[in-house]
Amino acid sequence: MRPLILVTPDVTVRQVVGVDRRVYELNATYCDAVEEAGGLPLVAPCAASADVVTEHLARADGVLLTGGDFDVDPRLYGHRPHPKLGTLKPDRTDYERALAQAALHRGLPVLGVCGGMQVLNVVLGGTLWQDLPDERPSEIVHSQKFDRRQPAHAVDLVPGSLLARLYGNTRIHVNTSHHQAVRDPGRGVRITGTAEDGLPEALEVDGQTFCVGVQWHPETLSPTDTDPRPRAVYAGLLEAARVHASKRGR
Repeated sequence: MRPLILVTPDVTVRQVVGVDRRVYELNATYCDAVEEAGGLPLVAPCAASADVVTEHLARADGVLLTGGDFDVDPRLYGHRPHPKLGTLKPDRTDYERALAQAALHRGLPVLGVCGGMQVLNVVLGGTLWQDLPDERPSEIVHSQKFDRRQPAHAVDLVPGSLLARLYGNTRIHVNTSHHQAVRDPGRGVRITGTAEDGLPEALEVDGQTFCVGVQWHPETLSPTDTDPRPRAVYAGLLEAARVHASKRGR
C-alpha cells in the first residue's frame, strides 16, 4: 500500500449566492508531487480539535504542511504585528500548529513547504521576519515575478545534511515566493540551507527521523541540467513514510 500523506489545504471565505462559505483550496502540484514520489495524498480538513487531529494522525504515515497566501500571526511568537504583515488565516494556522505538534510528538515524517516551514519553526519556539523588504532588505529578490517553474536563486546546503544527501549536491537552484522567513530558529532547529544573502532557506529538526522545511516550492520546479531532481525532498518524505508504515505493519 502507498504511504498515506496528510496534505493541508488553504482556507478562505467566499460569497456564494450572498452567503459566506468557508472554502478549502489547494494547488494540485502538492498532491502530484506526493503521488509521483509513491505516496497517497489525503487533503485534510482544517479542524483543530484534539480528537480530530488524533484521528487524522492515527491513519497517516506523514504530513505535508503546504504554503499559501497567508502569514503566521506574530503574536504566536511574542512579536507585535508589523505594518506590512499580510493576511492572517487563524483557522488554518491553528490546525497546522496542532497537527505539526502532534505529528512531531508521534515521530511522524513532516515536510513544511514555504509557509509550512515557517509554521514548523514557530511551533518549535522560533520567530519570523514579518516583511523581508522592510526588515531585512537584500539584493536577492525573494518573490519572483516570472514563471515559478524556473529557479530564481541558489541555495547552499550544509554538507552532510539530509537535504544535501537527498539532492546529491550542496548547491541547488530554487524558485521563490515569500515575504516572510525564519528569523530565530526554534528548539532543535538546524538551518541546513541558506540563500547567498544568508537568509534561511531550509531547516531540519534534531531528534526526528524526518522533519524538514524548505522555503521554496520544489513541487513546482521543472528539472534542469544543473538540478535534475527538483522534487528530491518529496522522495525523502516518502522514504521516511514507508519506514513509518512498515513499523506499523502496513
